[in-house]
Amino acid sequence: MMGHHLINNEPAGFCKSIDLGNASDIDLVDVLTYFEQSDEVDVIQCHVEGIVDGGAFVETASRISKEKPIVLLKAGRSKTGQVAVASHSGAAAGENEVYDAAFRKAGIVPAHNSEELRMLSKAFVTYAPPKGKRVAVVSFSGGGAILAIDAIEGAGLELAKLSEDTISDIEDLFPPWLTVDNPVDIWIPVARDFDGSFPRILERVMQDDHVDAVICIYCSYTLPKYDALNSSKYVGEIGARYPDKPIMCWTYGLDIAGFSKRIEKQGSAMVFPSLESASTTIAKMADFEANRRQSASEVPSRFEVDDVSVDSLLATARQAESSYLFTESLEILDAYGINLAAWRFVSDENDLARNAAEIGYPVCMKIVSADIIHKSDSGGIRLNIGNDQELIENYRGMCDDVLRYDPKAAIGGVILQAMAPKGKEVMIGAKHDPTYGPCVIVGTGGIYTEVLNDYTFRLAPLTDVEAREMLAELKLYPLLEGVRGEAPCDIDSIVETLLRVSQLVTTHPAIKEIDINPLIVNEHGSVIVDARIIT
Repeated sequence: MMGHHLINNEPAGFCKSIDLGNASDIDLVDVLTYFEQSDEVDVIQCHVEGIVDGGAFVETASRISKEKPIVLLKAGRSKTGQVAVASHSGAAAGENEVYDAAFRKAGIVPAHNSEELRMLSKAFVTYAPPKGKRVAVVSFSGGGAILAIDAIEGAGLELAKLSEDTISDIEDLFPPWLTVDNPVDIWIPVARDFDGSFPRILERVMQDDHVDAVICIYCSYTLPKYDALNSSKYVGEIGARYPDKPIMCWTYGLDIAGFSKRIEKQGSAMVFPSLESASTTIAKMADFEANRRQSASEVPSRFEVDDVSVDSLLATARQAESSYLFTESLEILDAYGINLAAWRFVSDENDLARNAAEIGYPVCMKIVSADIIHKSDSGGIRLNIGNDQELIENYRGMCDDVLRYDPKAAIGGVILQAMAPKGKEVMIGAKHDPTYGPCVIVGTGGIYTEVLNDYTFRLAPLTDVEAREMLAELKLYPLLEGVRGEAPCDIDSIVETLLRVSQLVTTHPAIKEIDINPLIVNEHGSVIVDARIIT
């Protein structure tokens, strides 16, 4: 984006535009590759309704975004919007979470509306991305500075801690009773001597190694009383001298348009419509930079697993035309070294006691029937069975309950399983998306999965860093770390399970869905008690 065509009475910066609305033989990947090779283009802005070849898109965008930011607005996020997209462009709008995961994998900068799309694109042309998320505030207004703190924290940024050197270099400009700190409330110095204080304070804060970006709040008045307070004399010039540290501007007054035009004239600073938009822009630019710097050597882990057994189990299921796998699900997870509570499949009542003895009481019992998907609804699960007599009683009672629930149900047998230890419950899943291929999900498990709606998505294959980021995003995460004297859970064991599931769905595309719920985790490790695979 560059050039000087006017839009919204400001330089828009567009140099090339391609509309794929009725494309037949050119697609988004072709256009991205063309812009990648164009020296005139510094930033690529996209408005997308749907993506057909998700794999090629992620691969291409991942490569380009290491060099040029791609700012993208995905339309059709609402339920009605998704229907409109499907009829408008012929692209089946995938789940929002999958698109978000794809954009994250590709290093894309996501915009949530057309105004943010414009603003982020302009910001990437104006500034080099900040190296981190530590923000300083230099403000004419004490009230504005407090609003800035709210916006900074709301965007997941942190308030920079100014160095002692910075403070001692500028504190002579402030009255002795005023403590100089971040935010720097500069009203008294600028009211006394604007030209002697404003540029000196702003520049010194920009020089501080503890500061990655600055939000500058100033007034835009043309009244004689404020004639001397002309920030536009200095902001652009100082911004140009420190290109690696964005100065994000926000202003109040009667001549915002006039001041903004002058501040943006050099192309080294921008004026934002709100403190929230300034803060969100810093956060998204910092995320882009962190993603770009993330080591290229970070590749998915590979575990030694038994793929031959998995292929054989999947082939058997295909021949039987069975899409829901029961005992085979557990066998597949075993083949992938994923820790399951000890289990046995038993098809004959006479073999129950011997298998229970091998596992060790207490055990639980689950029905195995292709006709019964939700075991708990049908009475097809029994817990805490403590001896042989309870075992036989529960077996007979459970078969009766299941047949009462569905008289036509074909019962293949039962699974006996060791009772799981106490711990936190995590849900891990995977699905094969028609656009992007395999995705992995992790969230709060157990009976609260649907109620709490606490989960996060990534495209497979996962790296160790991605798996840990996923867990850290969950509301459940502080509980996994341990609260009020609880021992912290073995988070490494959850990460390993996620990575093994990622490898499984990446290696075996015949698997359409995996549902592991719950994975029970405590300080000693994690164990799966139930899993379902759909092919």
